[in-house]
Amino acid sequence: MTKKPLVALISATPLAIPPAEAAMAETFCEVEIWNLLDDRLMTEAALQGGLTPELAARMETLIDFAIGQGADAVLLTCSLYGSVADGFVAPIPVLAPDRAVFDDVTGSSYQRILVVASFEEALKDSAYRLGKDAAASGRAIEVTGVVATAAMTSAKSGNTRALVDDLAEAVEPASAGIDAVLLAQYSLAPAREDLERRLGIPVLSGPSSAAVKLRDAFVGSAPRGVLGAIADDYTGAVDVADALRSAGLRTLLFFGLDAPPEHLPEHDAIVIALKTRSVPAAEAVEESLTALDYLQQHRADQIYFKYCSTFDSTPEGNIGPVLTALAERLDADMVVTTPSSPHHARTVYSGQLFVGGVLLEDSHMAQHPLNPMTDSLLPRLLAAQTDRQIRSLSLETIRAGIGAIDAELGGHAGRQPSFVVADGITQDDLDALAVTQIDRPLVAGAAGFALAMGRARARRGDRAQSGDGASGNQFRSAVLAGSCSASTLEQISRFQSQGFPSYQLTATPEMTIESLSSDALRWYDALEEGSVPLFYSSVNAEELARIRAELDGDRVAAIFEQALASIAVGLRERGVDRFVVAGGETSGTVTQRLHVTGGIMGGRVDDGVAWLYTAQDPPLALLLKSGNFGDPDLFLRSTDPERAWGEIDD
Repeated sequence: MTKKPLVALISATPLAIPPAEAAMAETFCEVEIWNLLDDRLMTEAALQGGLTPELAARMETLIDFAIGQGADAVLLTCSLYGSVADGFVAPIPVLAPDRAVFDDVTGSSYQRILVVASFEEALKDSAYRLGKDAAASGRAIEVTGVVATAAMTSAKSGNTRALVDDLAEAVEPASAGIDAVLLAQYSLAPAREDLERRLGIPVLSGPSSAAVKLRDAFVGSAPRGVLGAIADDYTGAVDVADALRSAGLRTLLFFGLDAPPEHLPEHDAIVIALKTRSVPAAEAVEESLTALDYLQQHRADQIYFKYCSTFDSTPEGNIGPVLTALAERLDADMVVTTPSSPHHARTVYSGQLFVGGVLLEDSHMAQHPLNPMTDSLLPRLLAAQTDRQIRSLSLETIRAGIGAIDAELGGHAGRQPSFVVADGITQDDLDALAVTQIDRPLVAGAAGFALAMGRARARRGDRAQSGDGASGNQFRSAVLAGSCSASTLEQISRFQSQGFPSYQLTATPEMTIESLSSDALRWYDALEEGSVPLFYSSVNAEELARIRAELDGDRVAAIFEQALASIAVGLRERGVDRFVVAGGETSGTVTQRLHVTGGIMGGRVDDGVAWLYTAQDPPLALLLKSGNFGDPDLFLRSTDPERAWGEIDD
């Protein structure tokens, strides 16, 4: 570029000029600012009860003047006149003051926005236009508002502390259940950071978003960093990838790294699915570090180690060893971690993990066939798996807000390398925690914390426009279930109750992979054309205990997994291209046998359960679910094209 672009700022009050100039200087310094001020536009609008046709025409005249005098872009700084810019047709960018921040809201996962203004007309206008934008984008966003009358005086005085106090006094009584606060006027923007720390929830304002949008218009988007996630099993990888996608990040998911792709489509996050939860610790570490190398080669500036929300591990690992190895490689002296995932009814209080409202040791996980969990105290569990010091971050500190979290974690700086186990009961708790971790090289936990980190990065601008993968022409479906969880058994029962055909693999001493799969496929071949079958090895607790007592339980599990994978291969050869798979181990084996290396995340069916659309030929649609996840009708919804394959709104 031979000269700096000239950006005309058209203001209706001098108070809006400094925030706009500051945002441009911070985000897009290679720009020349030209201020045009008509300080009667605000007072006359107040006198006349809002924006009149005459005032709109006056603003249009100012825009025409700026363009005629060589402006390369025009930014209005008064929210009341935003509709004029939105309707103005010009050969250069003409932005309403809140156009960019509205786009950020509709492109996020926020569902409840509180708009705050210093006078009624500005509030009504901004809330109306934001609601209109949300409806046009198909987002169900609840927009409410509050007037902070005293903020007008404190904004004029330039007293930022008083401005924060005045805004907080107006906002706090109305902030319950709110996902984010939007400052409707540029004159309020100087309070944004301090107000966010005080409220403990995100606070958005127009100047920064507008500066980014203008920068991108002139020089293109700055290279975005990528969030790289390493998951210790396949369904967990789908869970975290779904969380990142729903946060607004375009997310790629790859299964293993046997043949990693080098050329990737546009993305904001990459999730690598490994099968390291129950392998020897040294093997888990080696594979995780290989995944880290790949992610760093593809611009990952932050790593998320995803483990199960029930902290599945043996006394020796593998969570601690992998987390330690990643921290050492990334020079991360302090790493915050929490398995809290409120959407999955996993919460942490006083360092203890609760599952469905009961302690981990009292839950079904105490009887887990591979990793029975008989201790609920996370610091003690993690301390047995690492030499690092284990610290705790209490719910009280988290609820005190972002400033309190920063202060507590800052006290650990420079000390012995540590892992900090954080409490968290609601998603708001995790969202507040994530804001403080946005620049950390490594964080860890379950899908709930991953969702919070995704939201924090999306708010900062580390995202492209999110979109689901194309569903292709999938028209034949099948369900494969290897999980013995109560949720999966209920899903099987509901599927069968609706008359869908099902085939159960039965454990016998003489069974083989070949005999089980060939018998199942012969049964399938005899079905009526268009049938949607269920193949399952799932059994209830009593039958599982019998199999373990009478047969080699590990051998039976391995044979069932491989048999279900062989059935999947046979089904694909017969034209099935939409697979619903229940169970982490089963999902891993099936995807490996189908030679699925990855794809792009699609629509959600249940919390932690989303479609993956592959790039292979022919394309496949896969729904890989953890045994414990999903509503009872999941199998029915996800195999019914008339119900949009079960997809639900985020």
